[in-house]
Amino acid sequence: MVHILADVVVNQFGNYLCQKLIEVSSDTDLSKIVDYLLPHCVAISSNIHGTRVIQTLVEVLASRHQKFHNELTKLITELNINIVELSTHTHGNHVIQAFLTAFRASEMPSDKDISGSESTYQYTQYIFDACISNCTLIGRQKHGCCVM
Repeated sequence: MVHILADVVVNQFGNYLCQKLIEVSSDTDLSKIVDYLLPHCVAISSNIHGTRVIQTLVEVLASRHQKFHNELTKLITELNINIVELSTHTHGNHVIQAFLTAFRASEMPSDKDISGSESTYQYTQYIFDACISNCTLIGRQKHGCCVM
């Protein structure tokens, strides 16, 4: 199954198949998919069609973050290498926003933090660190503003 993803993950129509595979995969298959996509996740995130695949992957992994902690950590490690570029990229910024949405501490900044959100900060801290370190660079770009 994982080999199917090679040709269709960034395809205009095939990305929908990949998203569905991610949504319905067993835990074992999902881990294999993560391992397969890891070396390509920045390029896929930067692709108009592939970005939705990585966003779906983030959403599914986040929904079971305790089980997929290692997979999330691997994904974050890969994305963090190019965090500024992804944050300001037309399509890549949506992957970064997917992390911020999936692991938000509250609905609104003025709201109290969601119970248990303190245990998931490690999945977004790299984004906040990049925004602090590269505030001007990220903030001046229209897609970067959405991340910030």
